[in-house]
Amino acid sequence: YFTSVAWNTGLEAVKKGEKTPAAVCFSTCAFLIPFFFPDTTDEGHPNKSSLIHKVRKASALLLVGACILDLCKEQYPAITRNGLPKNYQNLLHQARGALTKLLKLVDALIAEEYEEEFVSRMRVSALVLMHELLCLEGNDSPDGMRQLQLMQTPCLSVKDIVLMASISAKLGSPKASSRALDIALDTMLEASSPDEDTIAAIVRNRIELEDSEKVEEQLFKNAATNLALLSSYPADEAAWLVTTSFNRGVAHYRMGRIEKAAEAFVIAQELVCHGKKFDPTLVRLESRIREARAAVEPAQA
Repeated sequence: YFTSVAWNTGLEAVKKGEKTPAAVCFSTCAFLIPFFFPDTTDEGHPNKSSLIHKVRKASALLLVGACILDLCKEQYPAITRNGLPKNYQNLLHQARGALTKLLKLVDALIAEEYEEEFVSRMRVSALVLMHELLCLEGNDSPDGMRQLQLMQTPCLSVKDIVLMASISAKLGSPKASSRALDIALDTMLEASSPDEDTIAAIVRNRIELEDSEKVEEQLFKNAATNLALLSSYPADEAAWLVTTSFNRGVAHYRMGRIEKAAEAFVIAQELVCHGKKFDPTLVRLESRIREARAAVEPAQA
């Protein structure tokens, strides 16, 4: 009765957006379960009802971590300007405690062979939250090595890595995010049945993260190679690659960087050559790219 009341009250608080009481209720639920549903009976036999309540406890711990991290993210913009106040540190500590207990409990459920797929997804959710926590703590190395290590956990799918990389880009280390996206892209391109939508999302995010012109140029070249090899690609993403590369060339030309403009137009022409099979409307831009390239080549000479 008490655990059900705590659980249901927590759910109602979440629906109302009341994260603090929700976290308290879910934490209470997780705390009470072992007292009412021990692993063994008084006679020392395995308690059959214990397993399902372990799952309820794991779910409660997951929700505790999620609610607390949401509270932390609400304070994050001010925190990054003013340092870490005591209250914020306490919240992070509570979230780490809940998620650490959750991961141990998930290991126990896997050992007991409880619905492997369900428990595995719970582990992934816990790892994503643990990664978000690591970003919010702000004590990782400048290159985000701990974030990258967490994103390389074997049980994660490419989509999980992309999600975690987006968290690193926003709250943690952009360098770790870039390296994780590179790994995810290589994995997806090597897959027997690559997901073109995911590939396109990775390519766009990776380019948008890059702050080095030289590396960015290589990323566009790689994208052109990928377009040539793939049999399918989202039309809007193909158009984004072509127009963004072309606009880079225009920007270089306006700034008097003729050589860089010429290089950008060459890449744009290669991109449009392969991209128009996914978005036929790019044919209209192809002639403009050709004209732009012809215009800068005499100046370059």
